Amino acid sequence: MSLPTLRALHLYSGNLYGGVERFLATLAELKPLCPGIEHRFALCFEGRLADQLRAAGGAVRMLGPVRFSRPWTVWAARRRLAALLREDPPDVAITHSGWLHRLFAPVTSQARIPTVFLAHNCWEPARAENRSLLALPPVAILANSRFTAESFRAAGHWKQVAWTYLPAPTSGSNRRQQLRREAQVGEQECVILCACRLERWKGQMLLLQALSELRAPGWRCWIAGGAQRPSERAYQRQLLERVNRLGLSDRVTFLGHRDDMADLWSAADVHCQPNTAPEAFGLAFIEAMRAGLPVVTTRLGSAVELLEGSRAGILVPPDDAKALAEALRQLVENPDLRQQMGLSARERASEIADPAARLADLEELLRRAVGESVLRP
Repeated sequence: MSLPTLRALHLYSGNLYGGVERFLATLAELKPLCPGIEHRFALCFEGRLADQLRAAGGAVRMLGPVRFSRPWTVWAARRRLAALLREDPPDVAITHSGWLHRLFAPVTSQARIPTVFLAHNCWEPARAENRSLLALPPVAILANSRFTAESFRAAGHWKQVAWTYLPAPTSGSNRRQQLRREAQVGEQECVILCACRLERWKGQMLLLQALSELRAPGWRCWIAGGAQRPSERAYQRQLLERVNRLGLSDRVTFLGHRDDMADLWSAADVHCQPNTAPEAFGLAFIEAMRAGLPVVTTRLGSAVELLEGSRAGILVPPDDAKALAEALRQLVENPDLRQQMGLSARERASEIADPAARLADLEELLRRAVGESVLRP
């Protein structure tokens, strides 16, 4: 006998775009693979995420822009959510950040809707937005990696902490030759792609320093990612200045925001994102590996559990430009090594982020959270 469809309402902001947004869009795109769960979405802001969800046939409700500095926007969004929960109550609500939990957990709690917190970052007690997880505890913490889950378990505040890797997009591309021709990149050149948010801890500055020390011919570097906030625009200016100062302007290209990531992965040869702080999961790592790219990153956070022992990439010490340059040199100079590691990367990505398997895990963990919450007095 099949279980009834689980109705899950994802509560999210929607004004920026990164790994979390890509995950939510993937849930909508992969709807046929998860017939046991109906994913719905309630967003505060219109933008790229809302457009992608609608294009994929996702059910999207807008709750209105929110600023905690403007209390009336908070009250309005909460009223809209309360009305939505009365009109069509879900079986479970999912918040995706401390900010969103603070905003909407009072409403879901009053409506007696079990609320799960999907942790995309590690537990940081010093962050004010996380206090709501203590004041209004979710029925479960669902983390995006073992590394993330361990940080919440160590805090000791929640009875139920589980984790599963997130499903990765499955789209492929056959535009490698076309993109490389358009970029005037020779077929024998090695393209190092860094594709992530323009945030300092993602390590773009460290990558530039390593590239200045890379003693190997025949490489180009593409840095993809558009500045979305004032701090990111300032960081982008610093990166451009550093490229000029290091004399790398003929080899490093800033691509800005791109909607054709599948094409970029296919056109590149190596993915390098040398984080200077721990990554909780790193969807870009999975997308790169799925495309057959070896990953070069620092030995921090979830990258260790994703890559160590898999021959899918190279882990280097944090903040070590020389070690990073040496790892890149090995791959730039050895196409056979790139190919071998690329095959291992595809295999590892299939193990980690197989869409059907990870969606089944997500459904099982959400059902468990909802079942346990119903049994609580």
